Amino acid sequence: MSEYTPDRWVIIKVSYENGEIENRVLASWYGGYLGSDSWKLGTGIQNHEKVGSVYAFTGSSGSTYHCHDGCYGMSSYTQSILTSFGVRGDRVVLLSEDEVKALYV
Repeated sequence: MSEYTPDRWVIIKVSYENGEIENRVLASWYGGYLGSDSWKLGTGIQNHEKVGSVYAFTGSSGSTYHCHDGCYGMSSYTQSILTSFGVRGDRVVLLSEDEVKALYV
């Protein structure tokens, strides 16, 4: 079971062609001066808790994303990744920060 703490994060709702719906964490990290930006898409959120200003989302794979309040959002690089998700025909919706707070607080 892996643990991740992204620089930026969003929650997306994926509606699959087979009718299944799940919320997933789309996490991203800045590469810095010598590196490149990176991203990771979590599996469907199975568990969550908020401790202080940190949301902990655990996916069906057992990995946990520790996401800081105030870091909700994405870079243009991550936006381009998100745009590519709908290519398979699945419906992908970005949840607003208010929607996330309503679901997970």
